Amino acid sequence: MQRLRRLLWAFIRDDEMGLPSSTLQAKSEWHPKLVKNIKSLLAAIEKLSGLKAVGTLGNKLAKTKLLELPLYGGDAPGKQGPGIRVETVHQVKGESIGAVLYVAKKPNIQALLAGTLTEEGRIGYVAVTRARNLLWLAMPYACLKELRGDLIAAGFQELPARK
Repeated sequence: MQRLRRLLWAFIRDDEMGLPSSTLQAKSEWHPKLVKNIKSLLAAIEKLSGLKAVGTLGNKLAKTKLLELPLYGGDAPGKQGPGIRVETVHQVKGESIGAVLYVAKKPNIQALLAGTLTEEGRIGYVAVTRARNLLWLAMPYACLKELRGDLIAAGFQELPARK
């Protein structure tokens, strides 16, 4: 399992062989590179674990709603494209966002679970209540064992690990 985690980590960190840069043109550059790199990733996963990709992978990676713009335009004026945003919790206060990845440390999660009596608890509340459709909580693996029960009791769902 550790080799699989390392493979996935390398995929998201390497924009040449993994997840392409969000500054590429979404439809003509980013998408073809993503499809090619995901196929390579899935081949490596199959070799490593014996897991096979679904036959309808192409349907899942359709580019029908992508525009001929970068997913993210960076900080350049007038270059704000659709897609992925990276913001702090304070910057998105009051917004409703389709999918949110909340990257938190153990104290942030403990404060969130304790409620809104502290500033850190209120920040966690704002973070998790921005998501309309999907909230993904990212946390250090080392604290998962300790916090798992409390997170599940609070309504979080854990995706099962595939073997």
